[in-house]
Formats: sequence, structure tokens, C-alpha cells
Amino acid sequence: MKQVLLTFLIRTLRRCAQKYLEKTKPYLIGVTGSVGKTSCRLIVAETLKKLLPQEFIYTSPKNYNSDVGLSLSILGIESYRPTIDGAITVLVEGLKKALFPGWPNPSLLVLEYGIDKPGDMDELLTIAVPDIAIFTSIDLVHAANFPDGKQGIYNEKIKLFKAAKDTLFVGSEVKNGEFAVDLETVAQGKTTIEFGEKQWEGQISFSDYKISVSWSKITSSFLYIIKDEKLLITSNIVGKYNISYLCVGITIADIIAHRKAYPNLWTLQTLQLNITLQPGRFSLFGTTRDDIIVDSTYNAAPGSMRKIIQETLSLQQGFFPNYKVICVLGEMRELGETSKVEHVELAKRLMDKVDTIIGVSGDTVAMTDYLIGLEQQNKHIYWVERALESVDVVQNILAQDPTQKYFIIYKSSQWEIWLEEAIKPFIDPLYRPELPRQDSYWLSKKDFVKKRFLPST
Repeated sequence: MKQVLLTFLIRTLRRCAQKYLEKTKPYLIGVTGSVGKTSCRLIVAETLKKLLPQEFIYTSPKNYNSDVGLSLSILGIESYRPTIDGAITVLVEGLKKALFPGWPNPSLLVLEYGIDKPGDMDELLTIAVPDIAIFTSIDLVHAANFPDGKQGIYNEKIKLFKAAKDTLFVGSEVKNGEFAVDLETVAQGKTTIEFGEKQWEGQISFSDYKISVSWSKITSSFLYIIKDEKLLITSNIVGKYNISYLCVGITIADIIAHRKAYPNLWTLQTLQLNITLQPGRFSLFGTTRDDIIVDSTYNAAPGSMRKIIQETLSLQQGFFPNYKVICVLGEMRELGETSKVEHVELAKRLMDKVDTIIGVSGDTVAMTDYLIGLEQQNKHIYWVERALESVDVVQNILAQDPTQKYFIIYKSSQWEIWLEEAIKPFIDPLYRPELPRQDSYWLSKKDFVKKRFLPST
């Protein structure tokens, strides 16, 4: 019965979304990729809002990218609970939007196309085909559902590029990687623009990347470069991969401004772009000891693990060289048969770079066992079964030398690990709502944190 209701919900919302698009005819930007697609979507949308005030631009504040989620995002429905009452509520809202769109409606939608298994992209494309498509990266996310591994994941995601009507933006990792030849075939007849996460990489690139840090805020600056044009950008966005998405957003704004005869961006000398991201995507918190916590607990995959650790180490080495680094890393899930191998590969990348590694749950034991086997006396390696058990481990480390300061990185897949709850004892209660999954629905599911693990507030 439940499956019948879900199928009815999916089909009805899909038709509502299709009808809404037929009536309102917005310009569509679709984002896919294994790592970074949500951050890319949010950064691109926020950038367009700031640079194209003439347009009504919308993207969902939620992580909506599935069959139900894409329809909800198109319809602008931001509250959904997977219950019968919740389904009825969104169906009524969806039907209202489809039949009576009202006014005003977005002239531009930025949508996220996520896949879990073969065939998912086909389903999403029946709902909406984008004008512009963005492909951030390729990694082994959901590899358990793809018998042919990364090739199968690529084959599914590249369908977005095949369907897109207009311009394609592709990350350098994909453009120049193992699928480069096929990508060139897919992109024939369409404008393809490469963007990179390294300075001077790609057709749209950046240089002179700098970070200024204070306890109240972190500010980055860089030169955005396209052909012979350069524009000095300052922003609150940190991380080279996020900077690359900002460059994509600026380029799309420039394309749309040119087509609609809006004022030229290149009349500006400098541009300030402050962007609001979702919680748990490279958020930084100070502690009462002046340690720095890096919250990236929303989700995890091998590629995103590497990027967050790399960005944190870059920040630490550039601005806080006397700080040591603790990594609290939960299991990367849905990797299938490659899971243990990927956790060991992560261990190899960490062993010479950080001081303490705490594995949390599942196959992180493969990571910690590998490191313990190396018998490195200067490393501290731990494994715990549940996220909140890491709290005591970290507290004990901090207590050993009150004068030593730390960067503490928290990153994990989300399902049943919920590593963000292990951050709460170390930050001011005022900032705890800024962690991921803090609404009443999620907190009600985290019953294991309600008693002895967290201090009263």
C-alpha cells in the first residue's frame, strides 16, 4: 500500500511540475555530479541573484534532487515529510501551482539532478530538460547500485549533457579524465566551457586566491579570468572548488546579461559576492579554547573527503601553522565492494598529514586498522562504533595539553551516523542550530542523543 501511494505521489507531482513549466516557461539550469552538486547549485543561484536583479531566480533551499525532490523544487514547495499527511499536503500544493501558477513566477530555475541507480536520470529528464547543464565531478557515490562502477555512474550522469539544449559547463576532472573522449562526442554541436578547481585551470579560471581570517569571519579574494578579461572578486566563500562554482555562476550571469542586453559585468572593477550555503558544507566554528571546528557532516564520498581535508590543511598551513589537526571521519556509505579499499586509500592520504584520526562506524575500521598496522608512534588512531562516542576521545585529547590548539574536521555520510551531533558539546549552544539536520523532524529521529551524551543547554 505504501509503495502504491509513493508511486501515485511521484507521478502526480511529476505531471504538476511539467504543467507548471509549460505555463511559466522559465530558463532552466541543471546541475549534476558525484561531489559538490548541491554547493554548486546554491552558489550559482546566489551569484545569479546578485548579478541579475532583473530576473526572478529560484532554487530550493532544500537538498531536493530525486524524482520527488526535483518536482518539489520546480513547484517551489519547501516543506515535505514522508508521511501520508505530508504527501497529501504537497499534492494539494502541487495541484494549485499547476492549475493556477499565480504571479510572479521564477524566470530562471536552478535545479539539481541526483541519481542513485541506473535509469534515475531518465526519470528526472521526463520532468524537466535544462537549457544549461553543469557537471561538477565523477566519483564512486552510490557505486553499490552500479555493477560497472564509475563507468556506470558516468553513463547515467552524462545523460543530462546529452539532453541539455544550450551550454555545457564541465569540471576539469571530468573534461580531462578517463571519459574525455566520450564527453567530446556528447558535447558536439553545443557550447562547452571547462572550469577548474586549480588556479589557471580551465577556460574560465581564477588566480591570486587569498584568504583573510578572523574569528568573526573568513574572506577570500581572487581574480576571475575568462579569455583576456579579469575581475577582482571578494567573497565569504572559502575552498577552491567553491571558488570554481562561483566562477561558473559569474559566467552564466554574463551569458544571460549579454543575451538580454543587461548592463555589462565588465564595467565593474571589483565585485563582492557573499553566499549563503547549507549547513554542514565546510562551515567553520570557533570553540571556547580557540580551536577551529570544520563542519562538513552533511554527507561524504571519497572525492569530497579528500577535498575537505585538503582545503582544511591549506587553511591550517597558510594561517595557523601551530595548530594540529584532528580528523573525525564517519563511514563513507553506498560504495559497494570498493568500500574497504576506498577507506584504506583515504588512510594512505591522511597518514603523513594529520596528527589524530578517529574513525566512526562501519568500514572506517579498515582505515584505522591500516594506520595502526603502520605502527607510527607519532600518530593517534582511534575507532568508535557511534558518533557520540567520539566526543570523549576528542575531549581527552584536548585536555592533555590546554595550550595546544587544533583544527577538528568532522565529515561523514549522513545515514544513521549523524556526526554533527558530536560537534555540539564543543560549540556555543547559540550556533548549534547552524549544524545540519536540526529541525524537529530530524531531531526526533536522533533519539540516541537525547540523554547522556549531550550536556543540557
